Amino acid sequence: MQVLFALVSGLFAGFLHVWSGPDHLAAIAPLSVGRSKRSWAAGVRWGLGHSSGVLLIGLFASAFRHGLSVNSVSSIAERLVGIVLIAIGIWGFRHAFAHRVHSHPHRHGDGSHTHFHIHSNHTAHQTDETAPHPHTHAAFAIGTLHGVAGSSHFIGVLPALAFSTAAGTVTYLLSYAAGTVVGMAGFSSAVAALRHWQFLAGAAGYRRLMCACSGAAVAVGVYWIW
Repeated sequence: MQVLFALVSGLFAGFLHVWSGPDHLAAIAPLSVGRSKRSWAAGVRWGLGHSSGVLLIGLFASAFRHGLSVNSVSSIAERLVGIVLIAIGIWGFRHAFAHRVHSHPHRHGDGSHTHFHIHSNHTAHQTDETAPHPHTHAAFAIGTLHGVAGSSHFIGVLPALAFSTAAGTVTYLLSYAAGTVVGMAGFSSAVAALRHWQFLAGAAGYRRLMCACSGAAVAVGVYWIW
């Protein structure tokens, strides 16, 4: 029974943690706009990176408990998060306006979807179905930085100490990590799904959504640094 409780509570805590952090959502939103295939990929990579970052800061705290201040490391990481958010926002604005974007609706049987085509001076004719998305790999690094930044993550991890068995503690920690991955994958997919709204459909909708997400990333980044 304790293991089951640890599983459920860990998943809920991890899910709630990522959805309650505006810096988390602002970082992933611009990376998810306009994706149709593997729309969850950026969220999964961020979640894995976040879990790695929390583990890293935990190991760091244990190894240097009598030396360097973990709070100092977290504070520096928080400033870096702000800088990264601003950089993501700038990337998003550039991606929205520095390329010629247009779309073509396609119908397959009873369903339909839209292909986005991006033209630039450096790339050939590409679509969101076939073009590479290297920024999803950066999501892991961003998630790791988020995991290192701030001591608030320990609030979610501390309940693991309340379990009387090692199985309960390990189950909670693993399910907490899984909850962060599932939570951010869901958010990433939700952002990508906004392309189906009439106001956000097509190339013009893509630019609107990308600008909105990028603006949010810059605003949260400035606030984080401030």
